[in-house]
Amino acid sequence: MSTDELKVLLNLVQQRHAKGDSELTALKAGLKATLCSPSFLYLQENPGELDDYALASRLSYFLWSCMPDEELLTLAAKGELRRPTSSQRRPGGCWPAKATTFVDQFTARWLELYKIGSMPPDMAAFRAYYVEGLEEAMKQESRLFFKSILDGNLRLSAFLDSDFTYVNGPLARLYHIPGVTGAHSRRSRCQMAARGLLGQASVLTASANGIDTSHVIRGIWVLENILGTTAESPRPM
Repeated sequence: MSTDELKVLLNLVQQRHAKGDSELTALKAGLKATLCSPSFLYLQENPGELDDYALASRLSYFLWSCMPDEELLTLAAKGELRRPTSSQRRPGGCWPAKATTFVDQFTARWLELYKIGSMPPDMAAFRAYYVEGLEEAMKQESRLFFKSILDGNLRLSAFLDSDFTYVNGPLARLYHIPGVTGAHSRRSRCQMAARGLLGQASVLTASANGIDTSHVIRGIWVLENILGTTAESPRPM
């Protein structure tokens, strides 16, 4: 925040206090103005090629869903973010928490895992979904599957044709995978008809409406989330 911007906020607080507001109420008004400021809500970037600080912000919010850390800002200040050198790699110890955030956030948006739970299945017809805690298990399956492909640097085709997945006991029973018990998810071989992401319970649930399934809705999901295309609007009858 620049000195001029800070002066505007200080003047606002002083004016509110001079008009009879308590110190706390006046400070709240200044804080509210800060939180509503476009500079706080949006990334301010100049048109054209990104500078190093804007690039640092793009990288940080995409990978970690938070503001750039000190090391990233230091690299931006030195102008080293655009240099394809091995010196930019992070030490292994600082990656796990940030990598987990990336996996959780990316799969939630890409595979629409955030929708799971908004239209849950009927309790009478799908009692195991609630009793066995399948909702979190199926989300975890997709997260671990995605992370495994990243860690192994596997081909893109692995997302759609893999003979392994990650299940705990309840999810293994749903898939009829023998030999898996307990609440901990682990890598297991699967022989499902639809392998990879398209056979996972999380994707099948996210592309349904909680009551029944629709080939049209699921087809649109595949078009938009897997193939990256937009379905055309239906033609008038």
